[in-house]
Amino acid sequence: MTARPLHTLSLLAAVLAVTVGCGGSSPVAPGPDGGEGTPGPSAGGATISGTVSGLAAAAGLSGLGAGLSGVKVSVEGTDLSASTNGTGAFALRGVPPGLVRLRFEGASAAGVVDLPDVASSESITMAVVLNGSQIEVESEARVNGSQAQLEGKIVSVNYAARSLVVGTTTVSVPEGVEITNGYRLLELTDLIVGARIHVKGTSSGSAITATRILAQQTGLDKVTLSGAVTDVAGTCPDVSFKFGSTTIAVNRSTLFVQGSCALIQSQVALEVKGLRRPDGSVLATQVKFNKKGDGDDDDEGVPVQFSGVISGLSGPCPARKFLVGGREVQTTGATSFETPCATLANGQTVAITGKQTGSGKVIAHVVS
Repeated sequence: MTARPLHTLSLLAAVLAVTVGCGGSSPVAPGPDGGEGTPGPSAGGATISGTVSGLAAAAGLSGLGAGLSGVKVSVEGTDLSASTNGTGAFALRGVPPGLVRLRFEGASAAGVVDLPDVASSESITMAVVLNGSQIEVESEARVNGSQAQLEGKIVSVNYAARSLVVGTTTVSVPEGVEITNGYRLLELTDLIVGARIHVKGTSSGSAITATRILAQQTGLDKVTLSGAVTDVAGTCPDVSFKFGSTTIAVNRSTLFVQGSCALIQSQVALEVKGLRRPDGSVLATQVKFNKKGDGDDDDEGVPVQFSGVISGLSGPCPARKFLVGGREVQTTGATSFETPCATLANGQTVAITGKQTGSGKVIAHVVS
């Protein structure tokens, strides 16, 4: 099914301004509780139903943090309308297809929510919160045949069972389902309670089996870390390493600057930007290699080329330190080893091409 935006109001902002005014609609038959009833089913058209609740008391409305009764919900440009019952529920049937503008009115306040591209056979379920002068769409599910879309905040998640609940809808997330936030590739464990997501999938009763999840908000904190790499594990593009006690994970969506995944090795200096996961680890969205080495700027050094015998060799590859003819040499993740790094040994003759920094240290570009 072609993806459609769930409504034209920004769900990233989530909170919509409510304007004061009066909206007219033709009356319908009274409902069993004395309020306006729900229009009867028609031969065609969509069904839009849901609940209206409140976070704070509002003049003329009943309920506090619960369903609000007496809120009028109408479809602009038509005579379709309904009032919420004692639990805050409403239903509109026979809604014409196309762009649908729903108007919510309670006491002296009025606000609208737009639903674009409504299909005549579609069933839409919404959870709307009125809070003083604000409207928030907590969740919105759209089902057309077996295809379904759902948008809203995660209220609970079961990582072991690979399921989560958005609003009142349970979503099953099979292994292999792509979960993204922008260009970032996420794991199910990166989705936490409170995150806002858009689910595409297939419907089965009141549940949805996801085929793709777009995380509009992850709820994870953004962090920037720097350090020397230790404890490298895995195979590119899925590699993990540590800065001290913090585990960093990279994947195929990680952006690399001045290097590549293959250059992540012990003692290489890196700067990592990413998202801190609930377990304390960090999902790297960007990894930048530090080509300066121990604070020296090799871009401003003096070009040098010399050869000699290695002595005082120390450090793991690729960040090795040694002397050649009395000059201190340091290699980095950016060094090209024509003589393999792992075979370097004291007493071996090598040729060095690099730059000499102000401290006299030589940052090697090529070791041959």
